[in-house]
Parts: sequence; structure tokens; C-alpha cells
Amino acid sequence: NRWKLPLDLASDMFINGSFRATSFGSCCPQKDTEIYNPMQDEQCFYLNIFTPKTKFNQSLLPVLVWIHDGALQVSCSSQSIPLLFNGTNIVARSPQQPVIIVTINYQLGILGDMYLDELTQENPIVWPTDGNYFHLDMLSALRRINKIIRDYGGNSHNVLLFGESAGANAVIDI
Repeated sequence: NRWKLPLDLASDMFINGSFRATSFGSCCPQKDTEIYNPMQDEQCFYLNIFTPKTKFNQSLLPVLVWIHDGALQVSCSSQSIPLLFNGTNIVARSPQQPVIIVTINYQLGILGDMYLDELTQENPIVWPTDGNYFHLDMLSALRRINKIIRDYGGNSHNVLLFGESAGANAVIDI
């Protein structure tokens, strides 16, 4: 639903309580660039969760949530090219102090920042403004991470947000 509050995952997406997540999902719609033209779809709200391969002691691991760059217009956390955006790099380089990496997608461009006065009137109590849908997507992702990260061995009380460029600004904003 364009220009609406994000919704939690629908239960019908799960089969027998599980969701098959073996490859990256689509990137959110964006302008093609000379560097990379990813597979795009408006159904792009994915979490990519990278965990250490080996189990450590029973303590829950710190969680690092990365918000991608791109001036809120382009880019995607679902990119495995370049490998810079792939959380396995950090996880692999932290064997002494293991961490869990989560990357998120959010709406870009006009889909993430549309302002129409009519939208303000739709739900003024829950979200008393319109626009900034990219921030709503980010907050929704953080709520989802908080709900599920323990299932991956993560500590929901030890979460660090970090980002690059527009992602770093988003960390400050939210």
C-alpha cells in the first residue's frame, strides 16, 4: 500500500511457522544507475539477518543494524554486490566478539517521501503527518527486529544502529 503505515508480516507468509529466507529479496523501486541496477519490487521490505556460523555460549549476542546509503533515492540493503553491503563480512571478522548483523530496506524517492495534504487526514491520531515513509519503514523494521532477534541469538537490549551517508543521517533522525 503506497503512502500508508507499514504493516507487520502477514501470518499467511509462513508455512508451518517458518519463512524460507535463502536469498536476498527485491530492492525498493529506484532510478537505475550506471553502477548497479537491482531487481526491484514494491514488496521490498526485507530484513537480512547474518549470524555467526558457530554457536557460542548461551549469552545473547549484540545486534548491529545497518541502514544503507543512497540519498534516500537509490541503493538497497539486499544487494550482495558489492560485497560491502553483505553482512557476512562483519560477522566473519568478529570471531572473538561475535555479533549479529541486520540490514533493512526502506521505500525510496517519491514512494518514501510523498507529501499530500489528503494523506494527513487519513489517520491523524496514529501518524499525524504524511511523508517520511522511509522513516516509518525504518521504525517498523526496528520493531520487528526487537520482536524476533532473540530467535536468532540476538540481544534486543543491545542494539547498535549504524549507516552510511543517508543511512547515517537516518540513524540520527530516528
